[in-house]
Amino acid sequence: MKLLALLLPIFLFATSSASYPFEGKPVFTLKDIVYSSQIIYSTPAHLAVADGHIEFNLTNSAVPYTTHCSGSSEWLYDFFYGNIVYICDARTGEGVAEGASANFTFSNPAGTFAVNQTWSEPGRGHNECYEHLSV
Repeated sequence: MKLLALLLPIFLFATSSASYPFEGKPVFTLKDIVYSSQIIYSTPAHLAVADGHIEFNLTNSAVPYTTHCSGSSEWLYDFFYGNIVYICDARTGEGVAEGASANFTFSNPAGTFAVNQTWSEPGRGHNECYEHLSV
């Protein structure tokens, strides 16, 4: 819950009302952020159950679509240590160029979150934007 309280003020800022294609530096917005973790201990004869999960919807002011991202971990105790790159769901359909992708890393102990998105814009070629934030 501490993580959610830290992420919400940083990522729930409003994007500009500019239409696609967006001019200037793209603005990432994370919406519908869900973070959960559980650690269930039992008797010494039984294995403990432990996992963490984070998911969100990523919007980018430079593209006309939303990308869903999620990651899970079973590494005790903070679950996310920034050493795994989680791949977001691949988008297809109208407005999505071939090769469009997104991924993220998250370190709960360090309080850092990074998102990377790659896309193409008609007449402007291939673009990539990386944002690294401390939370």
